[in-house]
Amino acid sequence: MNKKNFYLYTASFIARNVATGAFLAIFNLYMVETHLSENFLGLFLSVGNMAMCLAGIPIGVLCDRYLRYKKQFLISFTIGLSMCLFMEATILNESLLILISILYGACFIGLTNLNNVYLIELKLGNCQNIIVKNKSIGMAAYCVGTLLGGINSQLFSAGTMGGYRISLSIAAGIAVLSCVPLFFLSELYNDDKVEEDKSNSDSRGALKAVFREMVIPAGAFLCFGFAMLLNSYINLYLKDRFELDSVEISVFLILIQLGISFVVFVSAKYSLLKFYSKISFLTILLFIAFGCVKIETLPINIILIVLLFGVYNTLIPGLMESMITAIPSEYRNRSVSVFNMLYNLSESLGIYICGILLFSANYQMIFLTSFLGSAMGMLGVYLYNQKREGRL
Repeated sequence: MNKKNFYLYTASFIARNVATGAFLAIFNLYMVETHLSENFLGLFLSVGNMAMCLAGIPIGVLCDRYLRYKKQFLISFTIGLSMCLFMEATILNESLLILISILYGACFIGLTNLNNVYLIELKLGNCQNIIVKNKSIGMAAYCVGTLLGGINSQLFSAGTMGGYRISLSIAAGIAVLSCVPLFFLSELYNDDKVEEDKSNSDSRGALKAVFREMVIPAGAFLCFGFAMLLNSYINLYLKDRFELDSVEISVFLILIQLGISFVVFVSAKYSLLKFYSKISFLTILLFIAFGCVKIETLPINIILIVLLFGVYNTLIPGLMESMITAIPSEYRNRSVSVFNMLYNLSESLGIYICGILLFSANYQMIFLTSFLGSAMGMLGVYLYNQKREGRL
């Protein structure tokens, strides 16, 4: 049953990431084409992230309380996310777009929380680093979506608002199709039931122990979220700094995502997470940040961005998997919600700041700010490793 669920869930996950990749590849370009205010894009993206922060914990508690209905939660959040994509592709009213961004953020964080916990529960045999491997699969699907979004935007009235809108609607349609495999999932819980007769004192004591375990990695997630500030703006960064058109941007986004996916996959396959924790990441990240600031050659800049986000996308899922496996099942969803809330809270601030820096062409400060967040996040990873090894 686990294998069947795993394949069905992976099919849905791939389709959803194809849709997201196609959508996000051109959405920022579409928003600029609509002549909405420049500051609105940063506000729109940061409000969505803030919604993730505020909705994450209530959704996590709800999912923990009603474990038997996880399938229904997965379907509901996926449908909600798909509808948001359709509305974002057709509505131009700023107030309505803000409301849609809030709903999208709530659905997205619900799926993110469920994804990490569900993967741990589906873990087959001695499969290690399943969240990191899932991340690499998602990024490969994201690449396919990016290519699809770029091609469609050129096929339908190239580079115009109408062409972008058709391409975004196709992406939303793929997101709707990602719901189909979820209807065929088997019962998600068999013997991992939560006992209802636990005393309040035992429950409170266990919860306090969980939150003590979470303190240091929570600080790391808070810092890494801020360090990822360029993540939502890579397409505009390539357009503004290197003056690329939508097709060229799509090609380079694919290369970036494939490169990041390869780094993440190799890291998971060869269990490099422990190796990563023992080498000087700060030196690597400082080199990358310095290179992105000083080197304006496009190919080298692409390589450095791949390395930068490859490091992030290996560390963050690896840290998440390590934490989930250390937390009792009845507290996993709310615990993951706390991590994601902190991550998205700092990412929201980073997105807003990055929008201002990008539109003022202050590329140097973007990468220096990213390095600062990386340094603090790596300190948290180091302290967490020391704690787990009994040295702290």
